[in-house]
Amino acid sequence: MINEARRGYYFLRNYGLVTALRKGFVYYIVRLTSVKNKANQINSKEYWDTRFRGDWLICRGDMQTMLFASAATSCLDLSKYRNSTSLLDYGCGTCDSAPIWKIALPGILELSMFDLSEHAMQIGIDKYERFVPCKKADLTKKHDIVYCSNVIEHIEDVDSFIANLIALSSRFVIIQAPWNELHPVTGEKLTPESPSGEHVQTVDNEFLERHLKGIKYALSYAEVPLAWQGGMQVFIEIELK
Repeated sequence: MINEARRGYYFLRNYGLVTALRKGFVYYIVRLTSVKNKANQINSKEYWDTRFRGDWLICRGDMQTMLFASAATSCLDLSKYRNSTSLLDYGCGTCDSAPIWKIALPGILELSMFDLSEHAMQIGIDKYERFVPCKKADLTKKHDIVYCSNVIEHIEDVDSFIANLIALSSRFVIIQAPWNELHPVTGEKLTPESPSGEHVQTVDNEFLERHLKGIKYALSYAEVPLAWQGGMQVFIEIELK
């Protein structure tokens, strides 16, 4: 209860009463879901299946995904992506980035979706396939653009994860994540040993130097206030030769 009170005070002090109340409501909904999820390791396939069958829509995870994609398409210079015809959203949730990317890059003919949760993917494809060319991803193929939004902070083996994203791309990788997120109680960097809920990594300059050594990349930053109250989001753009 002490940690919960500190967390509530943190959001009240930094973001106001409305956000603190909303965060508190969502927190306890998640806690109720986690009772059903307690047998599953956090961030495992079984964990995310349970979340997508439980509190994902209550917590407005679909809107968050859409707002994250809207931030990416608004903040990045899309001119270099205009000739791309295929995009893979790796960690797509319920595929809510699909219409945003199709609006931003009309030349995209194939929107491939991948998530650990088959249930989440199917929800999204059923929702959007009549309107945009989205389908379950074929991970044996390369895609012009690989987009990965707010996933990497959930990953313990970051080097293998980034290598996999690069292997799936023929031209570009875009990684979006919370920037310099710290533990809301201790103020320390997040690690697998000291996580904040589902987040086990702090993405900051030290993180980039450690995990993107030898990889050429460009950085952009933006606030996405309705989707992420934790501060800035970073956009890591990798262009493959």
